[in-house]
Amino acid sequence: MFRQRGALTVITPLLMLLVILLGVMALDGARLFSLRKEMQSQVNAAATAAADAAQACGGEFVALQDINNRALIAAQQQGFSGDASSLVVQPGVIESDDEKVLSFEPVTDLRRSNGVAVTYEREAPISLLLPESTFGTVTMSVGAAARKELIG
Repeated sequence: MFRQRGALTVITPLLMLLVILLGVMALDGARLFSLRKEMQSQVNAAATAAADAAQACGGEFVALQDINNRALIAAQQQGFSGDASSLVVQPGVIESDDEKVLSFEPVTDLRRSNGVAVTYEREAPISLLLPESTFGTVTMSVGAAARKELIG
């Protein structure tokens, strides 16, 4: 019969290291999930504000710069601190088909637009607690579209 004396001396530190590593991964996962949720909130606000500036029913002409400015201001009010070029605003037409599924088609002629699509992409470190050189970064991307409706 072999004696098992001292077996816990080897296994216990390994198990503790494994528990700590899993805890760090859970915290980083929650942080990334929270960051994506914040980004989505910023893009939703930007899309709604930009759609409000879109052309509708032959009203007064708006410039793409006005649409971009409104989107950026709304995103900043929601906490957006990135570069203005990372917030991509695309005017277009949002229509629904027979099954009430919405589709977005980008347009270059602003007079035809009734909505906008906004996308935001950024790099984030996978872990703030573990070395970035080991785990690297992840590209997070969110998007939203909003339609300007005029009911008369």
